[in-house]
Amino acid sequence: MNDFLMLDVCDREFFRDYLFNKIKDSLDISSELQRVYFNLQWPGRHGKLHKDGCDLTALLFVSPWDPDWGGFTQIMLPSNQITVIPPIQNRLICFPGNFPHKGYAFSGNAPKRISLAFKMINVKNRNQSC
Repeated sequence: MNDFLMLDVCDREFFRDYLFNKIKDSLDISSELQRVYFNLQWPGRHGKLHKDGCDLTALLFVSPWDPDWGGFTQIMLPSNQITVIPPIQNRLICFPGNFPHKGYAFSGNAPKRISLAFKMINVKNRNQSC
């Protein structure tokens, strides 16, 4: 059983090309898109701590958010320190895909938590000189 619902949008040009290029420009990187999909979590349906099979994960929070709802994203750093990020609507977070992370659902009588995930491979800084 899945911990959340997922909608793959790799075949939709708006997400695959337009938004992905905006993210790459914003981060000043070149990379290939491995996958792009929406996650939907309903109240009480938390994710599990996991690693992604990619170089870099970019997560765009889509849903409106209220601090009372929770719904944080937890990321474990190599030092075993835990970073907790609130899912503020339209916030984009990026982290290495091999960092363990977990998305928490909203709580109580809150709406569903929706995020848009971009999984990237072969990531290179555009300004990096070799």
